[in-house]
Amino acid sequence: MSFKMKWDDKKIIQVTGKITRKNMRKTVLFVASDVQRSMKTGGLRDNVHSKPGQVPFVQLGFLKNHIGSYVLREKGRIIGVIGVKQGIPTSGSGSSKGGYAKELELGTSRMKPRPYLVPGIKRNQKRIGRMLVTGR
Repeated sequence: MSFKMKWDDKKIIQVTGKITRKNMRKTVLFVASDVQRSMKTGGLRDNVHSKPGQVPFVQLGFLKNHIGSYVLREKGRIIGVIGVKQGIPTSGSGSSKGGYAKELELGTSRMKPRPYLVPGIKRNQKRIGRMLVTGR
């Protein structure tokens, strides 16, 4: 006795691609929300500033409010992006393409890093893997 299986590449790729995009959207939204929740108040209101290595304290809320995510499809790959939306004000007025977001994450020659994105990804590594596969 034998069974014959027919494999329809296009249909399988179409179905799994939709599921993967959906799971990727859920995952990057979850991580972006977790990064936002990790930012505690302090800053200007309480005149307390984050120490090097700490997640930056919320001062005016521009950075926290500009953290976002999106999913794109590129050359057959599905890519989830978590980061800071362009146009974040640098000091409460005007805007730039990223403002102080990169400087806080990576540091500068005059300031040690206050990372917020990488710790959020590291903190959720196991859940990210599970969410990409199961959507939960």
